[in-house]
Amino acid sequence: MTMQAKRLALCWGQQVLIEAGLSGRLQGAYLAPRLGEVSHVVVRHGILRRAATLPLGDAQQDGNGALVLPLLQDAMPTPGRGAVPLSGKTTVHCSNGLSLPLQGLILSMEKCTVDTILVGSSGNARVIPREHVRNIRAGSPSVGLGQSEIERLPIYRSDAEAQRNAAVSLAAADPTGDTFRMVVVRVVDGVAYLSGNVRLSVQKGDAERAVRQTRGVLDAENAVATDWDLEIAIAEALAKEGLTRQGLVMVRSSLGRVTLKGHLASHEMVEKALSLANGMPGVTTVEQGIEVQPLPAPETVPVPETAGR
Repeated sequence: MTMQAKRLALCWGQQVLIEAGLSGRLQGAYLAPRLGEVSHVVVRHGILRRAATLPLGDAQQDGNGALVLPLLQDAMPTPGRGAVPLSGKTTVHCSNGLSLPLQGLILSMEKCTVDTILVGSSGNARVIPREHVRNIRAGSPSVGLGQSEIERLPIYRSDAEAQRNAAVSLAAADPTGDTFRMVVVRVVDGVAYLSGNVRLSVQKGDAERAVRQTRGVLDAENAVATDWDLEIAIAEALAKEGLTRQGLVMVRSSLGRVTLKGHLASHEMVEKALSLANGMPGVTTVEQGIEVQPLPAPETVPVPETAGR
C-alpha cells in the first residue's frame, strides 16, 4: 500500500536537516498574512545555537520525522514585509480564559497553508484542526474550545513515532504472536493504513481497534483481508467468468496463502482460475491443485426412421 504524505509537520524543537550538511532545531515560522502561507522557518544551529531564518521552499519530512530543507539560491532571503512570526512564545487563546502555548503547525504540503495547529505542553501537544482556529494570520490565534474539549483531542506524534507505537499496540493485542503476524501498518499524515491478512473478521476489527487507540494515530483505514472474505471473493470471481460451469473448484485460504483444488475442462481454464486468484487483493501466494478433466461429449440420440421408407 503506497500512500504519499500531503502534510508537513513543523514542531518546535524538531530536528532540521539542511542540504549543505548543517543541522539544527526548529524554533518558529513566519506566516505571510495575505496568502496564509508559511514562507520561512527559524532554525537554531551551530555551537552557539544561533538562530537563522531560512526559506521553507520544497521542504520534506524524512523517515524519522526530521524537517529537510533544500538550499534555494533564488528564494527570498528574509520573510516578506508584514510576515507574522509564530513560535513557542505565541499564545493560543481558548474559551473560558484559558491560554496555551503554540507548539507547532501542520501544513498542507501543496501550498504551505496551515491545516492544523499544535497547542499545549511540548511533549503532549494537542491536535486542533484549522476549522476551530481564528486570527492566526494576525499572529494571535484563538480557538473556540474549552479545556475539557481540548483534553479530548488527540496528542500529536510524528508519523514515524506513531507507526512504532502502532506496531507495539498490535503486538500487545496479540499475546500468541500469531493472530496479527501478517498485518502491516503504515502511518501517513497521522492516518494508520492497515493491510495484510488475518483469519477471521473479528480479528480484522480487533487489529483496527488496537491501532486506533495508539498515541499519534488520528484515524485508520482498514484494508486487512480475512481468509473467509478471500475465499468468497475468489469463488465469486470464478463464477462470474463462467469457470464453475465447466467443472468444480474449491478455494481455501490460510492468511492469504490460497489453495485451489478440483477440476476444470481445459488448461486454459486452469490458467484463468490461477490468474483470477493471484490478482485478488490480499492474496500472497496461490497453490495450484486443479486437474484437467475435459467435459464428456454429449450423447447423440438416434433419430428414428420415418415409416414407409
